[in-house]
Amino acid sequence: MKRGAFWLLFTTLSLSVILTCLGYGSSSAPTINKITTQLGKVNTRIVLETDAALTVVRTYYETKAIVLEFDRVNLTTYPRVEIADNELVAGIKMEKTGPEQGRLQIQVREAVPYTVMPSDNRMIIELNRIQRVPGEIPLEPEVQRWLDQSSGTNAFMTKLNFEEEDGQLQFRTKLSGETVSQVFTLEKPLRLVVDVYRAFYEEPATMVAVDRYGLRKVRVAQFQLNNPYPITRIVFDLNEPKYYELRSESSSYSFDLTISLFR
Repeated sequence: MKRGAFWLLFTTLSLSVILTCLGYGSSSAPTINKITTQLGKVNTRIVLETDAALTVVRTYYETKAIVLEFDRVNLTTYPRVEIADNELVAGIKMEKTGPEQGRLQIQVREAVPYTVMPSDNRMIIELNRIQRVPGEIPLEPEVQRWLDQSSGTNAFMTKLNFEEEDGQLQFRTKLSGETVSQVFTLEKPLRLVVDVYRAFYEEPATMVAVDRYGLRKVRVAQFQLNNPYPITRIVFDLNEPKYYELRSESSSYSFDLTISLFR
């Protein structure tokens, strides 16, 4: 082989190896294999089954569609969509917006509060259906399982504090032990409700006026003392359905609960 041809072949192969190592040879972005809806007793979940963790760079309402924007997603093939809750979810559409960018639109028949829960191989978007039937709110199966399996030890909750940070309102409280929460929505007025089970609120009933980010006020009180367990209720009075996050972290000394509402 001539020297010039050899060096051309060597350079081409070396560049190919470098590009492959850098991830340019094939897309390393996560793939969404399937999208399904799950109808719970209280809330509806949109489940994205993936081969790696997805990251949402932005989420918002656009008319009556919940929009999630992804910066890295492989859309060489579009995921299969199965809808089980036609009363709330009118349609689900995934579209490509760039080489590895995508946009998920969840068309809803009425706007409701929602949250996003990511994990390694799936992402859950939970829609909080508006509860219009008076009476006791049913428990979702995972909440009931936790209550059935817990030791029966109750926790004490400290005062709910809030601060504004990076385009969000963060409400934080500490508990003396682990608890479980369920979120649901009520109307007239629109309220996002967080029930914290096996929790005693150490303070008197509290109301905080907020009047920003579409949130009028927050109320915290002991909703139930027993029969069969204590419940502390946190109520967010909303002007409009909002995206929110609920996070819990356990440490050696306390159990931290944070609820964030976004601009």
